Amino acid sequence: IIKLKFCLKTIMKEIIFLLAITIGVSCSKSDITESATSDSINLARSGRFNASEFDFIGVQHNDIMSKLELALVNGTTVPSEFQNYAENNIYTEIQRLYENPEDLSLAQTYINTTLHTKPIDGELMFGFDKDSRLSSESKNYLNRLQNIMTEDNADLIRIIANINILEEEAYNDTKLTNDDLLILFPATSVAKHSIKYWNDHYDNWNHVLNGTTGTPVARTKPGRAIANVAVADVGGAIGGALGAWAVNVWVGPGQVVYAAAIVGTAVSSSAGVAVYHLAEAIFNW
Repeated sequence: IIKLKFCLKTIMKEIIFLLAITIGVSCSKSDITESATSDSINLARSGRFNASEFDFIGVQHNDIMSKLELALVNGTTVPSEFQNYAENNIYTEIQRLYENPEDLSLAQTYINTTLHTKPIDGELMFGFDKDSRLSSESKNYLNRLQNIMTEDNADLIRIIANINILEEEAYNDTKLTNDDLLILFPATSVAKHSIKYWNDHYDNWNHVLNGTTGTPVARTKPGRAIANVAVADVGGAIGGALGAWAVNVWVGPGQVVYAAAIVGTAVSSSAGVAVYHLAEAIFNW
């Protein structure tokens, strides 16, 4: 019996040792690279995140917004039904792009909440100054991003160029960790793509929702109304990224890219805030 106990104890120690080695190897592999679902974006965990790795988020945001716009223009949906139409179709588009069940579940929750929660009038989206999940350094960069987007009388080229400069500064700032960049770079990606989208498409939405007439204006300067909608999109991206970070923290921040939650929240913020500013009365808040 004593020999049997000794053998069992020895075997258990060996099993634990082998498990430790296996877990260590697994962690090393996940530290090196992690794939971002269907878009084949690889995030190098052994190196520093680059803003270009997150550009797909802004691209997907604009693609889904264009489809929602087209549905309004061609009569697939009408303004009075747009709230529920947007909720269902944003999630359908997200499902087409991503497969992670936890990510999709989080995205669905955020989409529903965003589209059925009335925005606070006059409040820009950031409001994260007291959020303990953000470092003071990342808050500083997010505030600078908001200031760039809402600069008085700035033209579109200048805004996008300044966001690019901000991204480069953030990449080279040793005070920012990869966890900080995992929040910041989705925000800058949505910022650049969203303000371009709304600069070019704001009049189309205004026409459909308010029955305005006339040819859309070819703008070089977005102006405050358009900037406010784009800023709300960025707020959705930040909220989605923070939520994804929170649920994923048990395996290490960012080891799984919850891009569906980020894109879905940004797009639903875009649709919700746009309608709020243009035709608030039609929404059932």
